[in-house]
Amino acid sequence: MALRKVRLVNMPEVANALREAGDALMSIDARGDVVRTSDLRAAGVALTKASAALRNHIEELQGWLSQD
Repeated sequence: MALRKVRLVNMPEVANALREAGDALMSIDARGDVVRTSDLRAAGVALTKASAALRNHIEELQGWLSQD
């Protein structure tokens, strides 16, 4: 059985999306009791991007693992 290398093309996308989500959430946390709607929206968008990037990465890995 030959070993195949996984192309982790989505990993930078995943890392960037998670960093953006973390930045947005930290911005919300730093504001204390007063949170702007735009900050909440930015955090939601960043988390959605991170979720999509992770889903793409998982699909890529599943496709690679299913090859024999």
